[in-house]
Amino acid sequence: MRYCIILPIVLSTSFASAFSLRDQGYFDLGFGPEQIEKTKISNTTTEYYPGPAISTSVGLAYKNGLGLALSYKFNYNKVKTEFDEDSRANEFTSYIAGLNFIYKMLPSSEVAVFMQAGPGLVVNTDQTMSTTKTSETASTETQVTIGGATTTTTTTEDNQAADPFEFRENLTFGYQIGGGIEYRQDNHQSLILQVNYLKSNIYKSAFNSTTDPQKVTSTPSGDLESISGLLTLRYYL
Repeated sequence: MRYCIILPIVLSTSFASAFSLRDQGYFDLGFGPEQIEKTKISNTTTEYYPGPAISTSVGLAYKNGLGLALSYKFNYNKVKTEFDEDSRANEFTSYIAGLNFIYKMLPSSEVAVFMQAGPGLVVNTDQTMSTTKTSETASTETQVTIGGATTTTTTTEDNQAADPFEFRENLTFGYQIGGGIEYRQDNHQSLILQVNYLKSNIYKSAFNSTTDPQKVTSTPSGDLESISGLLTLRYYL
């Protein structure tokens, strides 16, 4: 009976001393899927397939459970909805770079639950693509031969690009909130499972001139919302 009492105490002590709790800097790298919620712009609904996401951050974790980090996340999603217009984007990419404020509950334990949130700059691809073709030009040349006959030659130039459309990127603001579970293997290594929610804007531009792609009117036309799940490897310094 005495061994039944001592064994749990010994195991608990070994788990508690798996790493020393102190202020530590860290960097991490995470991978996982991301789902973009369907958007509605000008009565047109667009749906997206789930796509891959990659994230990284550098930060500082304090002994009291608080933390601050600079974070970056990139995602790629194919468009599920089919459109008749060639100028509609068939894929969507975005990335957010910003601050991340973190609070970890029970920071001295091997397994800890944490919450995080923070604002950031969001760059995403436009839902309308811009044309790379130039306008058609024609020149006419008239020649008079010695016999008085007149010949007319018309030359037409039309610059058709190999890829007739290109993506434009828009800069906006957004925020990201989330949380997860961290397992500290030792004083330096940990494994994290986290879920994040991103809220920002999505764009659909109006190109005022097909001959001059620079004449563009872009406004945030709808809400951009996404949910990502990430498996993250973190290394504490």
